[in-house]
This record gives sequence, structure tokens and C-alpha cells, in this order.
Amino acid sequence: DSNEWIVKRDEHRALDTFRDSFGWPDPSMPTGQATLYVYSSGPTYTVVAVGPIASDAKDYARKIEKWKNRRGLKGTVLYSQEDDCAAAKFVVSIAQFGKREYTLDIPLDSLFSEVQLEKVTHYGFITRGPVTVPSDLPKPDYVTLRGNRYWNVSEWDEKRDVPVSDQLSWWSAPLLIGSAIFPIVALSGIFLGALYVARRKQIELEKRRAMYAGVMTKGNAWVLGIHSVVIFPSIFTRALDPICELWFGTPFVTIGIPLVLGLNSIPMAFLPFLLREEAKLGDLTAEEIALLSPTLPPKSEPSVTSKPNILSTSTIKEKAPGLLSLVIGIAIFCYPTA
Repeated sequence: DSNEWIVKRDEHRALDTFRDSFGWPDPSMPTGQATLYVYSSGPTYTVVAVGPIASDAKDYARKIEKWKNRRGLKGTVLYSQEDDCAAAKFVVSIAQFGKREYTLDIPLDSLFSEVQLEKVTHYGFITRGPVTVPSDLPKPDYVTLRGNRYWNVSEWDEKRDVPVSDQLSWWSAPLLIGSAIFPIVALSGIFLGALYVARRKQIELEKRRAMYAGVMTKGNAWVLGIHSVVIFPSIFTRALDPICELWFGTPFVTIGIPLVLGLNSIPMAFLPFLLREEAKLGDLTAEEIALLSPTLPPKSEPSVTSKPNILSTSTIKEKAPGLLSLVIGIAIFCYPTA
């Protein structure tokens, strides 16, 4: 059994597309009808079975389990009795870190010939992303704006296995590794530079304060700007999905973003030292204390009414978690799956 529902956002979108394009029933299916489809994404394919709520999800799982065992496939078949349907799912993956290419044989013939969920079972096949399929395969019956291809296998004259393959572009690995390493190196350099400036006693205090603030504010702005130019296009164009799916078995949005943001937290180890040096920079000098003294006559110099506001390090420390959470939330919410 599954501790959570199987039919989530992606499955609902697939079922909605089958309904709108082929006239199949949606998740709230009438008795006696069901949908069995295979969703191919990179080096992974998922078998999804969805039927009416009155049906037994465990029975669907048993049927897929028998087929899986005959094929010698490894893995666990999950099932879930949900609010509007009965569902089962099985995932096969050949993802492996460091690979540059793959070929995955999807046994549609045996699956759709041996597994009948209900009296009327609709069979479908979906490929996500730019994977290569055999040239003699029938043309897809529907293609989404994002390039996902849908086949109504129920109408094929003869069901067949479908091998899918892909090869990573030469720039995939450098782009992924660079996206992870660049912020670490850049932020570490900025923080070390700020520490160096803060500790150079031979520089006049006022000038040192200005230099420190400039390094921190401008440096962080440049790093954030450059990194955003790389990361956000990568999310919405799915440029890094092929390598993340091949190396980690999941799209960039689910592994790459947490990985990049997690690595970006490494330079934050410098923050305690920066806060300590910033506090020293903010200490009032004798002249500034004299200007604050009420016993002294007014002077023409600008008055100091509070401790100098050096910066921003404490602001970064306070606002960074919220900002990172916001970025992750926006990326996941807007991530294109259709």
C-alpha cells in the first residue's frame, strides 16, 4: 500500500489530456472502465493504472505485479484507494550517476497484452522531453506545447515494445556543476574580501566602512544576478532535466534546486566572523562620541545620532532563509510539466 496518493498533479494532467484528446474518462471513471498508461521521462518509465473508485486498487497492483515478475523487473508496485479512483503505480529506472547516454526498452507489448484492469481498459503512452523513439513508431496523437508526446495505444493495430534513448549534450555536465560551484566560490571570495577590508587597520575608518559595505552589497548583487540568469532559464527550458534525470533519476527542479541552494549555504560559515568584524567597524570613535555628548557646544559638522549603519550582513542572515524559500516555492509552482 502507499502512504500517499498516487494520482497527483502530473497524473491528473495526463488523465485530463487523455480525456480531452481521446475522449477517455477522467479520474472519476464509470464502472467497468480504466486507464493504463506508461509515462517515460528520461531513463525512467512509470506504469500508472487508474480505475473507478468502486474497484480494488490492490487487485490492480496484483495484476501489474504478476506482469512485473514475468518480466524479471525489480521494484515495488504501489497502490492507493483514493477519494475519486483506485490507482496503482510501478517505476522502472536505469538512472546512474556519471552516465552520458542510455537506451531503455519499454515493454508496452507484454504490459498492454497481459494486464487488463477492467472490461474496457484504455492504453496510453507518454514521452516527456526530447528522447529518441524508433522512426517507424506511429506519429504521436497529441503533442503538448512543452513537447510531451501522447499515443493512444488502444488504436494501434499491433502493440509493440518501444526503446527510448538519449545522449547528453556536451555542455550539460559543466553547466550543472558550474551552477552548483559558482555561488560557493563567488560568495566565499566576497566574504573573504570583506573580512580582509574590515581588518586593514591602516585604512581610514570611514573609508574602510564604505569599502566593506561596497564589497558586501555590490558583490552579493552581482553573484545573485549572474546566478539567476543561469538558474531560472534552466528551470523553465528544462535544459538541465536530461542530466539530472540520468544522474539522479529526477528532474532538475526536484534535485538541482535543493542541491544548489544547499551548497550555497556553505559560505554562510563566514557570517559569524563578518558579524564580529562589522560590529567592530560600527563601534563609535572618540570623535563620534564627542559629537554625541550634550555638554559640548554645537558644531558645524554633521551630527551623529546613532551607531553607524555599516551593512547588511545581519540583513543577509535574517532574510536569506525567507528569500531562498520564496525562490524554491515560485520555481516549483511555476515549473512546467505539461
